[in-house]
Amino acid sequence: MYNQDDVITAQFIMRSKECGFSLAETSSLLAIKNDKSQHVCAEAKQITQLKVIEIAEQIKKLKKMQATLSKLEKFCCGGQESAEFCSIISSLEKES
Repeated sequence: MYNQDDVITAQFIMRSKECGFSLAETSSLLAIKNDKSQHVCAEAKQITQLKVIEIAEQIKKLKKMQATLSKLEKFCCGGQESAEFCSIISSLEKES
């Protein structure tokens, strides 16, 4: 039902998704792939560099979230008593 070019395109899209590229980024990369003679390698590199920076920022935010959650978890007793004095709930209620 699909020709070889369709399969290659689908695989390209899947690999792009696995790398974390958005649909718009994948579309741009696909445009480069489909008309290589009208594009330069620097275009693909720029898209990739921006994705690396974006992912680094996400990792930074996730590490900060992990540290905060670990701190909250560490100070909670986790017991069966009322959550009225739960350190996690109290911390989340506080304004920063």
